Amino acid sequence: AYSPLLNFADSMASLPYIEGAGKACDIGSGAGFPGIVLAIARPGVMFTLLEAQKKRAGFLCDAVRELGLENAEAVHIRAEEAGRDPSYRERFDVVVARALAAAPVLCEYAMPLLRVGGRMIAYKGALAKNEAQGAHRALQTLGGAEARMVPAEVPGLGHTLFIAEKTGKTPDKYPRRAGVPKKKPIA
Repeated sequence: AYSPLLNFADSMASLPYIEGAGKACDIGSGAGFPGIVLAIARPGVMFTLLEAQKKRAGFLCDAVRELGLENAEAVHIRAEEAGRDPSYRERFDVVVARALAAAPVLCEYAMPLLRVGGRMIAYKGALAKNEAQGAHRALQTLGGAEARMVPAEVPGLGHTLFIAEKTGKTPDKYPRRAGVPKKKPIA
């Protein structure tokens, strides 16, 4: 049977891949998975929790305050807008996303936020290999290297971590305006 604790365990699956990061971003943080969980586990990393829905962003602000997390901030903004904003563009060592979008779309959300040398970590389900193939062109276009798939190692969940390094700058025309990446994925 499904247990809510699986959300916490699943969130922690990316911990080895954020080691050494100074700034991390969780796109579509929603209820705080994985961003708040990771911020608790890694107090030395500054987490920015991006959330497009105002109500959820408000919840995240309250949660950060109530938990006393000095290494996390919640921001009400769409990923496409953040990717064009100089205060977020190419500022992060790690970008994480869980249950947000298909891999090619996620690449367009995440890559503009990463500095060169940074890493995107997406929590994906059983279809991850097909998505990884579809994301190949998006990664090439956006300055990313070939993605690798790593089992999430959470008993009871068949999740995979889709991990891609950023090896070059993202062209200025990306991300496209809000809604376009999902309607017309690069791949």
